[in-house]
Amino acid sequence: MKKKLITGLIAIVAIVTVLIFAGCIEEQPPVSTPTPAATPPTKTTPTSTPTSSSLEGRIWTLTNFIAESDGDVRLPITGTTITARFEDGQISGTAGCNQYSGSYTAADTMVLNEMSWTEMFCMEPEGVMPQETQYLEILRDVTTYTIEENQLTLHTEDGRALVYHAKLANVKDIEIMLLESFPVQINVVAKGEHPDSCTKADEITTRREGNTFFVTLTASRPADVMCAQVITPFEEVIALDVVGLKAGVYTVDVNGVRDTFELQMDNRFEE
Repeated sequence: MKKKLITGLIAIVAIVTVLIFAGCIEEQPPVSTPTPAATPPTKTTPTSTPTSSSLEGRIWTLTNFIAESDGDVRLPITGTTITARFEDGQISGTAGCNQYSGSYTAADTMVLNEMSWTEMFCMEPEGVMPQETQYLEILRDVTTYTIEENQLTLHTEDGRALVYHAKLANVKDIEIMLLESFPVQINVVAKGEHPDSCTKADEITTRREGNTFFVTLTASRPADVMCAQVITPFEEVIALDVVGLKAGVYTVDVNGVRDTFELQMDNRFEE
């Protein structure tokens, strides 16, 4: 009798336990891990800075221009000189009659700002004032530029262009001098003639391609200045960067005039 009672009690307790757990334990919702939001890429604004010395420091003289999008190339009116000079973020020059100036930035693109000019009126040569107006209009719309050797081209988006050249000095002869030092130092003496007493050497640039040194010597002449029309000899000494060169024969080209020199041994500092 007691055995049956205990067995019944155990069964009742088991049933009650099941009912309690069934009623009290709720199904927990699945836990989701939040996905971090993607960080948007940082947007950077390109900056423009004044360009290198290949653009700056030279006096660029206009040799032809394209005034319309039809590609028709025109030459400046005979007797007019149009120039541009870029230096430390500033542009200046003569537009044929008046002087102009402004600021610029140049990187992948070129932007000219704050353009201003004097307000003189020139009667001669015929057509100088319309040409000046046209030149300044193109200049203000310039967006890109290219430089090849001593030629600068300013381009607009609609196909107009201004083409300048840096005037080369008239080099007649060069002399290569190997100085008694180690490493060896080499100077090139360029001799030539300027066409008048006002023209001066302007800028010297050098580059080396293989065993050839190319030296460009430009000349400039102040605009609207009376000068004695006499041949004026000049002589410029140009130092070449030859440290680290291997022994061999090298060529020097200054405005198309060439000569050679030979290094008997590697031109390097001793370690």
